[in-house]
Amino acid sequence: MVPLGWIGGVVGLILATVISLYANSLVANLHEFGGKRHIRYRDLAGFIYGKKAYALIWGLQYVNLFMINVGYIILAGSALKAVLVYIVIGFSLALKDGIHDPPRDYNIPGTKVGKIFTTIGAAANLVFAFNTGMLPEIQATVRPPVVQNMMKALYFQFTVGVLPMYAVTFMGYWAYGSETSAYLLNNVNGPIWVKTFANISAFLQTVIALHIFASPMYEYLDTKFGIKGSALAMRNLSFRILVRGAT
Repeated sequence: MVPLGWIGGVVGLILATVISLYANSLVANLHEFGGKRHIRYRDLAGFIYGKKAYALIWGLQYVNLFMINVGYIILAGSALKAVLVYIVIGFSLALKDGIHDPPRDYNIPGTKVGKIFTTIGAAANLVFAFNTGMLPEIQATVRPPVVQNMMKALYFQFTVGVLPMYAVTFMGYWAYGSETSAYLLNNVNGPIWVKTFANISAFLQTVIALHIFASPMYEYLDTKFGIKGSALAMRNLSFRILVRGAT
């Protein structure tokens, strides 16, 4: 919102929602084609464009997920230094601050050149916020009918699911204007115990999210070391606790 302003931010969020829903629905509908399931992005790329695309997407996906995990580690550090924001807490504290009507500026900051780069960065943030980079991997775990159930999940995510993000985004920008921090809890005022609770919650959320985005790495390790069968089997369970806990 800060580099795009009210109009650009609202339009950008809506466009990102619609485009991301359409793009993810296309991927979801390619789950099975020609009698073969495609449970990884690299499988899809290889099926459509060949071996070179398979190798390219394999590399890009791991780089993407690595960078996402680095981002979550930075977010976790921000949360601990201040001791995913609890949405209700962040929203409520920002609402309280906004009602007190502090001085705020909604002008887009920066020089003309700077605005170009921050706009590009804002667009990249929108892509990151709406897409996981591993939809086929998630879809591989969905119960039959796979495509229909995945589409239900996507429709829910891009309607009801985006409302909390919209609420916090718009509330934070309304309350603090162009001074809004990327980490909303840096702006809000309120009881120390409430902010502490929210920061701890943000830290725990990043710990969970790290493991979600590390799934392709876990799949590689399971395949390499022959981890098959029941997830509760002692060998499988101990291996995953040790390896995933260490990573």
